[in-house]
Amino acid sequence: MLYKLTEIIIEYHPDDLEAWKNDKKDKWLEGRKVPPEVYHQSRYHFGEYFVMNYFEKARWHGYCFYSFSESSLAKLQEGQNKIAELFPSDRLIAFRDARSRSKYSAGKGEPDLFLYMINGPMLFLEVKKESDRVSAAQLECLAQIRGILMAEIGIVYLVKHGHQHTPKTFELDLITFQCPQAVVA
Repeated sequence: MLYKLTEIIIEYHPDDLEAWKNDKKDKWLEGRKVPPEVYHQSRYHFGEYFVMNYFEKARWHGYCFYSFSESSLAKLQEGQNKIAELFPSDRLIAFRDARSRSKYSAGKGEPDLFLYMINGPMLFLEVKKESDRVSAAQLECLAQIRGILMAEIGIVYLVKHGHQHTPKTFELDLITFQCPQAVVA
């Protein structure tokens, strides 16, 4: 069964990225439990937190740090627990099994964000910016999430204000979990 996945385009202002790079992150991080490395890595995590804030305005809740399996890392615990709470255990077991049989190394390709609505859908998003491109490992994981966990999936492409990006559409095979090709929409 083929599933078409078209990139979601979200525009950001260059001043926001500059503020992030200059350690002025409170606009996106205020009131959050954030691992220390987010504050200390000026070039990372802007996209994830920008998109998280964007979706929170539409009443989504979620995590930039989570795990599908048991992890002892403190930064993953809350998201890991929410996944265990929201997904049936048999689907999680089947998903973990599919991930373990993947040709990609463990954990590779898992989406940047896990979002959910109270008593509603769950959504996993891969976030891309500028010249960043989605990988085969990421597409395989997204297909597994959709096909096994039956959660919503997406690829968000962040575009600098005033720039253009033609969204790509990917065809994911929800049976084999492969991505035969990307089709430019």
